[in-house]
Amino acid sequence: METVGYLIGALVWGGVMGALLVTVVGSFAVVRWRRRTIAAMERAELEADSQSSARSLINRQQS
Repeated sequence: METVGYLIGALVWGGVMGALLVTVVGSFAVVRWRRRTIAAMERAELEADSQSSARSLINRQQS
């Protein structure tokens, strides 16, 4: 009977540790994804700005 108690305790603690591990790994994954997404958006914004400034320069030269 004592062995069953140890088994239940091990399962509970294993579940808690597993949940904590998933939370930590998930947090790192979300932070990394967020940084990559923000960097991609900033690159796209810079490219759009450079294209619009190039167009305005061409328009000024043509007029």
